Amino acid sequence: MLAFLENSNCSGKCKHLVAWSDSCAGQNKNFVIVCLWQLLILRGYEIIDHKFPEPGHTFLDSDRDFGHVEQSVKRHENIYSVDQYQEIMMNSVRKPTVSVTKMADKFYNVQRLPDKLGLQNANINTDGQKMPFRDGIRWMRTVKFGEYMYKTSLTEEEPWKTVKLSISSSEPDTDLTDLLKPADMTKPINSKKLADTRKQLCFIPSTYK
Repeated sequence: MLAFLENSNCSGKCKHLVAWSDSCAGQNKNFVIVCLWQLLILRGYEIIDHKFPEPGHTFLDSDRDFGHVEQSVKRHENIYSVDQYQEIMMNSVRKPTVSVTKMADKFYNVQRLPDKLGLQNANINTDGQKMPFRDGIRWMRTVKFGEYMYKTSLTEEEPWKTVKLSISSSEPDTDLTDLLKPADMTKPINSKKLADTRKQLCFIPSTYK
């Protein structure tokens, strides 16, 4: 998301960000994402809305894009390199023009973001009610560092409820340099996986070996 905002020239220019996603707790509806919105508020955004479609209605525009990419990949019998994947993605949709970002030097360890910003989660709102974070929230809004508001529906009529986050006394650090994972980060390959890959080399053109 940070790479997308950077590439789309939103940083410092857009004041109101609206994000839509499904309610997958591991990816989208969790405290790390809450802290990411807090970071963007510190960086100049005035309003950040995060909306979650009703269960059963979670097909988003991005799913359509992924479908186009998947169909394009299936039309290629053999793909040997990351660059080929990039070209396939860029040609998967005629309009609008597709942009593909290489992420090698753009991965952050955002799991450390709560500590870096000095924030702790809360499970009750300012009315003393238990917050239905995972199953009940349909709309989150962040306008001020250290708190966010939520609704259990996507209607304008429902009043906002507020959640105050515990803030440490130290100044929040918005510089993510120390959270950036090195571009040359390597992970050992399982020996069996390596052996299987070597068996396939006879089918790979020499250019890509």
